[in-house]
Amino acid sequence: MEIKVDNYDLASFDENINAWVSAKGKYIIKLGADVQNIRAKSEYVLKSEEKWTVKNVLKPEKPINELSLTNKKNYIFYKINQS
Repeated sequence: MEIKVDNYDLASFDENINAWVSAKGKYIIKLGADVQNIRAKSEYVLKSEEKWTVKNVLKPEKPINELSLTNKKNYIFYKINQS
């Protein structure tokens, strides 16, 4: 069996820079029936960090209505805050 892994497969999303980032370093890939029964292992070294920038991936398409909670004299009120 052969499983191909590229640098993008190693990426995680960084919200601060709106990009998928693969950190440089050594990755250990383990295959097994479960975490206690590893049957194969391989190492992969990524020599430099890689980034894939996206634009506004987390920006909502519509304004979000938010509920806020206030408590006045033992009554609870919900107020809709329009963004």
